Amino acid sequence: MNPRLLLAGWLLAAPTLPAFATPLFTAPFNYAPGNLGSVGSADGWSGSNSGVTVATNSLDGAAHGLPASAGHHVTLTTASASGTYNQFTTGVTTGAVYYSFLLRVNATVGLDSTGKIITGLLRAGSASSYYADVWLRLNGGNVEIGLSKLRAGTTWHGTPIAVGATHFIVVRYQFVTGSNNDGVALWLNPLAGGAEPAPDIAFTTGSDGNDSTGIGRCYLYGGTSVSLDELRIATTWAAAAPAGGTPPPPAAPVFTGLRLAPEGLVFQGANGQPNAAFDLLASGELAAPLTEWNEVLTGNFDPAGAFRLTNPLPPVAPLFFRLRTTGGPPPPAPPVITAHPTNLDLLAGATATFSVTATGTAPLTYRWFFNTNTPAGANLPTLTINNVQTNHAGAYFVSVSNSLGVVTSAVATLTVSNVPAPATILTQPQSQTVPAGQTAVLNVVAAGTPPLFHQWFFNTNTPLPGQTNATLTLTNVQPHQAGAYSVTVTNDYGGAHSAFALLTVDTNAPPDFSAVGFCNLPAPITGGAAGPVVYVGSEAQLKTYSDVNPPYTIYITNSFALSGMSTHIRNHKTVIGLGNIVLTGGGLYLYRSTNVIIRNLTIRNSTEDGIGLHYSANVWIDHCTIEDCADGAVDITQQSDLITISWCRFRYSAAPAGNHNYVSLIASSDADAGNYRVTYHHNWWDVNCVERMPSVRFGRAHIFNNYYEAPGNSYCVRTRKDAECRVEHNFFRNVRNPWERYITSASHVQGKLFATGNNVPFLGTDFGVTWTGTTTNRDGTIREMIPGTDTVFTPPYSYTLRPAAAVPTVVTNHAGAQRGPFAPWFITTPHHQHPPNLKP
Repeated sequence: MNPRLLLAGWLLAAPTLPAFATPLFTAPFNYAPGNLGSVGSADGWSGSNSGVTVATNSLDGAAHGLPASAGHHVTLTTASASGTYNQFTTGVTTGAVYYSFLLRVNATVGLDSTGKIITGLLRAGSASSYYADVWLRLNGGNVEIGLSKLRAGTTWHGTPIAVGATHFIVVRYQFVTGSNNDGVALWLNPLAGGAEPAPDIAFTTGSDGNDSTGIGRCYLYGGTSVSLDELRIATTWAAAAPAGGTPPPPAAPVFTGLRLAPEGLVFQGANGQPNAAFDLLASGELAAPLTEWNEVLTGNFDPAGAFRLTNPLPPVAPLFFRLRTTGGPPPPAPPVITAHPTNLDLLAGATATFSVTATGTAPLTYRWFFNTNTPAGANLPTLTINNVQTNHAGAYFVSVSNSLGVVTSAVATLTVSNVPAPATILTQPQSQTVPAGQTAVLNVVAAGTPPLFHQWFFNTNTPLPGQTNATLTLTNVQPHQAGAYSVTVTNDYGGAHSAFALLTVDTNAPPDFSAVGFCNLPAPITGGAAGPVVYVGSEAQLKTYSDVNPPYTIYITNSFALSGMSTHIRNHKTVIGLGNIVLTGGGLYLYRSTNVIIRNLTIRNSTEDGIGLHYSANVWIDHCTIEDCADGAVDITQQSDLITISWCRFRYSAAPAGNHNYVSLIASSDADAGNYRVTYHHNWWDVNCVERMPSVRFGRAHIFNNYYEAPGNSYCVRTRKDAECRVEHNFFRNVRNPWERYITSASHVQGKLFATGNNVPFLGTDFGVTWTGTTTNRDGTIREMIPGTDTVFTPPYSYTLRPAAAVPTVVTNHAGAQRGPFAPWFITTPHHQHPPNLKP
């Protein structure tokens, strides 16, 4: 017999090689040290100033997949803030212009919280007509990168730039037909050599650059302590982010020997993937479909990629043989941080230990940094500092890199105390009335030298066994549990005993409509209680009292139209609708507003948000019905914090298709960082709500006792970049994905979520609930189904939890406008003021 051997299938397919293109401009800075405008003048650099100089050696972009660097690099210094430019072309007016470079922040000198421009693209022949600029700023102790279009405002990336590490930056300016719609985008540390990924920052707002002359110059600006290298300007991603070389095609397994032994045919071969599994297939017909080939044996390549098989089939007929691989080592992967370093609060002399956990193709390189610009520690996933002193206090973070990329951790803060501090109580547990059978949650917030020890007491002096945490949770409360609760907090240096929190258990108690949640921190919210009471019946009259600084309690007596978002609610205001008050056509706008209460309003058909919060804090939105808004019902952005949204109803009259039925967004983008502490409780997410119920970036969202019934929705609660969501005792009916995680970049701190006591468990399908499963979108973003078992924040306030089964009845009976205990039409008070011609 002469058996014929065949190694076929995809193993013989040639690999797809990356495409290359010619850039418009490259700058490896292969000049002698000196001012760039002088030593580089032969290559078109102009503007000799001491703030932009050539320095020896190159920045290394290999970790980002780039080709080896050549020449030297440019250092921006504080010697001068002036610019040096290069006219690289007569002008690009259509399509896209990509600008890439290597960046290293050497120190934070020269940076401030406003931001400094380091480089940008300009109009051909102009020194002052800007297209896209790259900025750096100090945000606390972190260095952040940002992007602007025509310098009309900067969008900042929320991930800190590691000082001393080399980063790869790509900027794109996209010309678009029409007016004021050109797009700009920025990538931080993308992997070169592949397809263009989704950008980290992208927007189209603002005026467009000149599209008759077009982009033709790049500028480098002094005034900071930054190094740049390997500038590339191109009209394609491939040319701006080229691969570091053409990889050799993967070795294909080959048969190296065949012999006939008494036990059968013995096959030998090489060039397989080390340790990978394979099948030996056989067929009497070469042209037979692969599905009709018979599996003869299975095996594994050895660590050198070789194999040896004995075939038990008798050689009675001519056969063709082929190999089919069935497994192997994982593909190369860039680093991803799965556990970030955490804050430490220590006494002087203690040992500080920071650690990070990361995945990715080995070897991984770790670089620890202190206060943004000082390297700290060795190349290890753990940083240990013995005998810490006050000079060690500050911000610590780590960059993790391999040959495929680099990622930077979240910042962890080390606090070092010289003098031991006794335990003190910052936030007392709060009294509450709880219907029998429900859950009462009491919290205390304390400070002092750790560790802190807690012990809860009932009725003055009876310790509660096992209740030794900052939170006391009493489930299924009964009348015999009514009484006074308190807690003692101690450490090695002293202690404090809290005030008494009175728990009232009522078998017929109505719902408690008082303010609960983050809006009451650090002190109870008061709104306009310190000022007079006034009545208004028009938008103009409302603005008279809402768009001023003094405190007012404002009762709205008539329905009327609003003009977009022009109705501002400023500090120390209470706005309450009397009766069935409907505001149409616009929304209420809170900008840098604090201590605001909004109750008993129906807001309908706003051309923008129903209620928009920007840079605002301590806001309580209660018993409102918000319908059919063109943007969000309640959107919370631009660092707004300490918000409670309670007993509200959200709905849309139109079916989801073609409508922006997105209800409540926390943080507008992955760069809109802030604390965003928000409580959502007893809200009714009703018909035709599609998503964002809520969608949370960065924030700490406490979501309890809400009722969801929105058939045809996309998802309910979404945790995103650097967010933590606590989802407790909610009721989900006829909805898709009660909760999920959304991943926009593997380098981000991924959102967390803890779900407990809800009417459906993870992947549960009772009450018409469905789950889509984890999916990857075309842009590379991921919708991930998660069980809701993450460790998240503990709410620093007391609150009552109803059983999930009780939520539909109590919420549908009491949520929305006209369903709360609001002021009567007339209250006798010496502070009353009535606008002209308006009767109460």
